[in-house]
Amino acid sequence: MKRFGIERQALAVALIPVLILAVLVESAFLYFRFDEQELMLHDRAELIARQLASSCEFAVFSANRSVLQQLTEGVLWQKDVLGVRLYDADGKTLSVAGDAQWSHATSRQTGEGGIWQDEQSLRVIRPIVPTRLVLDDSAAPPTDSAASSMGGVELVMSKRRLNQSKFELVVFSLLLTALVLLVSVLAAMRVARRITLPIFGMRAALRDLGDGRLGTRVGEMQVSELNDLGQGINQMASRLQQQQEHLQQRIEQATRALREKKEEAEKANFDKTRFLAAASHDLRQPMHALGLFMGELHQRITTAEQRQIVDKVEEAVAAMSGLLESLLDISKLDAGVVVPQLQEIDIAMLTHRLLEVFSAQAAQKFITLRVRCPSARVFSDPILLERILLNLLGNAIRYTPEHGTVLLGCRKRGNHLRIEIRDSGTGIAAQDQTRIFQEFVQLENAARERSKGLGLGLPIVQRLCKLLQHPLSLHSELGAGTTFSVEVPLVP
Repeated sequence: MKRFGIERQALAVALIPVLILAVLVESAFLYFRFDEQELMLHDRAELIARQLASSCEFAVFSANRSVLQQLTEGVLWQKDVLGVRLYDADGKTLSVAGDAQWSHATSRQTGEGGIWQDEQSLRVIRPIVPTRLVLDDSAAPPTDSAASSMGGVELVMSKRRLNQSKFELVVFSLLLTALVLLVSVLAAMRVARRITLPIFGMRAALRDLGDGRLGTRVGEMQVSELNDLGQGINQMASRLQQQQEHLQQRIEQATRALREKKEEAEKANFDKTRFLAAASHDLRQPMHALGLFMGELHQRITTAEQRQIVDKVEEAVAAMSGLLESLLDISKLDAGVVVPQLQEIDIAMLTHRLLEVFSAQAAQKFITLRVRCPSARVFSDPILLERILLNLLGNAIRYTPEHGTVLLGCRKRGNHLRIEIRDSGTGIAAQDQTRIFQEFVQLENAARERSKGLGLGLPIVQRLCKLLQHPLSLHSELGAGTTFSVEVPLVP
């Protein structure tokens, strides 16, 4: 919807009533004036016809055509008369003058006569009735004038002057209306500008205030109401300026406090990262020694009970080693010390390595592991991309029931390669699809079984995808399995 400014709206409010009034007055004036001119022409034609019918009564009775011709030619001297015709009771023309089309009607057909008109002419027919002398007061006068008619007068008058007069009246009315509207427009514009110019000034001041120039003020105005509004804007600007100064001071104080807390948090994070790195380094040697000891114990096992105990200890050692690695990875990613080393990667070789890693694990659960990837080269960090796919494939095999299916597929989409890991597991509810990217969240491991991981795989995947700028998406429904997708740029 098109919006108009206040100046146009003020002009419209001022001019629309004037325009409507002018149109109504002009229409009424023209209507009555046209009607008056039509009536005057009718009366004049009627008068000429009656006078001619009265004056030619004896000449018609005596069939004196020369006198009738003089009478008809004398009528032509009247203004607007196109032609005159005199006819007898049988409709035969007695005398005619002028150039007009005649009706050739008889006196019995025309009766009392009448008036007919079109756009160009006016036709008047009047009967020629003989004058009757009433000698007996008690006798009733005859009523059938058409039956005693001697003939008739047919008068045709031109409406050219009438139409010209109407046209001149219309032109004059339009010019007068245009003049009135022009004067009204000039007056309305002058009045509107006295209102709109101060409003435009206040609008500009408000825009400056909105842009942050709080020192802007509105000047004095002639209209008292607008002046009061301008003073209100000035007071508002003064208060805003004071509040901005006060807020700026509070922001500076809060910024200093946040800077101090940030420095403390960065120091604590750095200390945490250094501690985790040191702890991981220090714990790796004992964990490695535990692995050697476990190998030695396997050689000295003599009973099934001993073997079961050693397997449990070995499982706990493996879980602790995985936990240390995951914690170290999370701390490095959060600290921002991991720098991607982007290079070209053969996706076929990468998927082949992944198939070798997980084939045995999938076979233990009778899971069908399939790889469907075309030959392509992508641009990414080979170690970090492989870690992403290792975590996603590990989760897919871990949470897929026996005799299920896991698919590692790739397909090209424009300038990217979309890597998808699909499983036929139980799926993830919509309300849980955000929670699974939080640390230590496991939907189907309330008892914290070591065989189902520690809940750090997906958080690490999400952080690595953000670091590499590889879009990560998830599509899953309960009972329909889960699909994780990673988009990696192709090598041009």
